[in-house]
Amino acid sequence: DPCRRRRRTTTTTVPCAAAGKNQEKASSSSSQSESSSSPDSPPPPPTPTIATHDDLDVSEDVRHERLVMESERQHLHDADEATNVAWKQLLGVKDAPRTVVKWRLRLQLTKPITWFSLCTGVIAGCMASGNAFHADEGENLARALFVFVLAGPCMGGFTQTMNDWFDREVDAINEPDRPIPSGQIDGFEVMVQIGVLLVAGLLSAVALDAWNGLGHHDALFLALTGAAISTAYSVEPLRLKERNGWISGLALGISYIMLPWMCSMACFRGLDDVPLETLAVSFVFSVGALGISVVNDFKSSTGDRHLGLKSLPVMYGDKDAARISALVTDLPQLGVAAMLAQAGRRDAAIAIVCSVLLQVVLQQRLLLTTENPSDNDLKYMATSMPLFTGSLWVAASACGALF
Repeated sequence: DPCRRRRRTTTTTVPCAAAGKNQEKASSSSSQSESSSSPDSPPPPPTPTIATHDDLDVSEDVRHERLVMESERQHLHDADEATNVAWKQLLGVKDAPRTVVKWRLRLQLTKPITWFSLCTGVIAGCMASGNAFHADEGENLARALFVFVLAGPCMGGFTQTMNDWFDREVDAINEPDRPIPSGQIDGFEVMVQIGVLLVAGLLSAVALDAWNGLGHHDALFLALTGAAISTAYSVEPLRLKERNGWISGLALGISYIMLPWMCSMACFRGLDDVPLETLAVSFVFSVGALGISVVNDFKSSTGDRHLGLKSLPVMYGDKDAARISALVTDLPQLGVAAMLAQAGRRDAAIAIVCSVLLQVVLQQRLLLTTENPSDNDLKYMATSMPLFTGSLWVAASACGALF
């Protein structure tokens, strides 16, 4: 019967379809169980835990300790910043922040950081005095210290204060936070400081001559010479720094090297007894100091160019001025080394040549191969000045032994 056959096929096909579906479900469930148990599958998420009261107390303690440590770290950082600010103000270096404390303003005007260069000249003079200077004698050390006070705080402070006053327009561009252009100290106070420091320096020179007991006024003569050079450097109508960077740089070199060197020797030997060879060496190193002063002019080249000052960076550009600085610094030292070698002090000559070679390396890295030499001026000064000073002292010691 066709109807019966159709009914049979219907009743037989439905269970087969249902069985197929059950098999698909079973296979999918088995594949899911296999995939979940496979090692490549990610682990199930961890079961969240509920923090207890003790855990919350511990986390609060840790957070409190972290806050305390962070506060202490910030306090130390602020203390370091305050210390740096104070030292910048006391030494008179660039970028020193403003202050309302009068004695700090007055000290900042004298730029105490420049006193160290004067001190190197004083020490060189003691070394070049030979047997006339005995470091183990207290009176000799006291005289040397007195010379440093005369050269540094008195005459050096006078020079720097006067230069700051007549450079106030330049500093208004280059260093507007300096005491004078910022208006922290007025012109009358500056003039009083200039006069007091000059008188103190001249009186100290007279006292030093009386202490020496040589019957000469060597220290007073050198102090007056330094005051005249400083005035010609800063004040119209001469104002050497406006005329020519070579002349003004040489004036600085003589003031920082030769004059304190000679003043120190005047205490122990007198100027009449200074050998010509020693005088020549001190002058040659003053020329070398001219090269170093060029690097110091990089920071003020913008204001110098604006106001027409003829510093070497303005005259030749920073890159050529850097080359000039290197040559003028190195060649005088090599010349002194050759002179000492000829005089029989080859050990001193070798030491100076080694110092110059190290300076050449620094010049290549920090001045000659950089796009902007002014970016490395402070780093170069901090690393090359000790080497230049070492050469100066080696030469002075050799002069004291030879002459």
